[in-house]
Amino acid sequence: MNRWVFYSEDISVLDPARQVGLLGLILREEDPRPAHEQIEKRYIGGWLDMTEWFKWDGDRSLIVYSTANEHEVEHKEEYAPIASCYLPLSNEAVVLFQYSFLGIFKDGRLMGVTRCD
Repeated sequence: MNRWVFYSEDISVLDPARQVGLLGLILREEDPRPAHEQIEKRYIGGWLDMTEWFKWDGDRSLIVYSTANEHEVEHKEEYAPIASCYLPLSNEAVVLFQYSFLGIFKDGRLMGVTRCD
C-alpha cells in the first residue's frame, strides 16, 4: 500500500484519510504500470479521461476546470489538493483534489485528470 501525504489539517477536510478511500488499494507502488492503467484495471468506473477540461495552476497549486457553454459563457471552478502519493516505478505523483478529482503528474507536468468517487 502506498503512503499518502495530506496537505491540510483544515477542519473543512473532515477525516482526510477517509477522503483517500480505496485509492490505496487501486494504486500500488509495486505495480510498474502508469497510474491511469492501474485505475483502468482496478477501479470499477475505469479511467475516464477528463484532462482536456483541466489546466494546472502551478503558482497556486490548483487544477482549474474551464469551459464555455453554448452561449459562450465561461465557467471556471478551482480545486485544491487534499493528498498525494508517489508511484516510484512509473515515476508519477498522484494528487487527490477536492470532489474526488485525481491528477497524475510526471516531471512536474499534469498528464491526466479523472474522477474516482
